Amino acid sequence: MTDWSTCIRDEVLRAARVVGAPLDVVDQAAAVALRHELCARYCEDFRLEFGRNNLNYYAAVHDPASFLWAARFLGDSVGYMLYDSSHAKDQYVFRVPNGQVLRAVLEECFGFQFYVTDECLSFVLCLTDDDCLMGCGRARSWVESFRANMRRSEPE
Repeated sequence: MTDWSTCIRDEVLRAARVVGAPLDVVDQAAAVALRHELCARYCEDFRLEFGRNNLNYYAAVHDPASFLWAARFLGDSVGYMLYDSSHAKDQYVFRVPNGQVLRAVLEECFGFQFYVTDECLSFVLCLTDDDCLMGCGRARSWVESFRANMRRSEPE
């Protein structure tokens, strides 16, 4: 039986090698602590796992290109990329030096649901596997602005 979490980890590391991206895997204790802190800040029920179905007070927009927007929001800041691994033994988190590296890695990977946050955990961006970008914290109003711009550009 293939562990989906390990499969995604291997894909992210492969993509990082291909594009020459400096990507670090956060140790397990720090990864678990980061997930718990994100859940405490951004989840409806902190007793549950961190994940999109438990996010609270978010804005969302559907767009196939939205996986690139997370990298744009991270910008020049150091951040973390994580993905759903609540049912896995190991919970992988990657430290990314900036949004440009994140974008390069994501463009090389197969699609999967992932989350991005900064070192201060001041936001969470979640890209779902159905091209929905969800933003919490500082990212909420930013995602709302994308949604508003999309509505303005719709044909009458």
